[in-house]
Amino acid sequence: MIPRMDRVFTRYRDASAEYTVGTETAGQTMTKSFGNDLCRPVPWLESFTVGDAVIDAEHRAMIDGCNEFCRLAARGAEAAEVAAVLRALAADFAEHAASEEALFPLIRFPGRDRHAAEHRRLRARMTDMIAHAPFAPDLPAQAAGLRALMVEHVLRYDLALKTWIEESRR
Repeated sequence: MIPRMDRVFTRYRDASAEYTVGTETAGQTMTKSFGNDLCRPVPWLESFTVGDAVIDAEHRAMIDGCNEFCRLAARGAEAAEVAAVLRALAADFAEHAASEEALFPLIRFPGRDRHAAEHRRLRARMTDMIAHAPFAPDLPAQAAGLRALMVEHVLRYDLALKTWIEESRR
């Protein structure tokens, strides 16, 4: 991991006591442990910002949506309510992916193909979850896993845009 991401990740971990994340393989499967509370809310940190107001607002909305999904999962909400939140989160993510992908050529971002492939992977994961997760017996764990994937996406992929956004403004 690059040093700047290490610092951001450490601040994220420290802001969320007992939060641990471990990555498995290149597939970037994330696991998390909150002790007895898988669905503890993820705090919004200013270090998640990339310097573009639209994308930063989308990031915050997606983390809020993931926290809501976790809250519903933890309280055992009805499948229809869970599915509705997942659909809204998937729509927000699709809009976010489109915003970023429209920005790539404007800032001459060299990692656009890899980043867009990650967007497709996450959209596919959300589509699968909409179909299956509302009925899953391990819904809180799945909700926490999706939220971990979103946070990882922001930290690993989206923060890479920050330098290119700043450079394009010079």
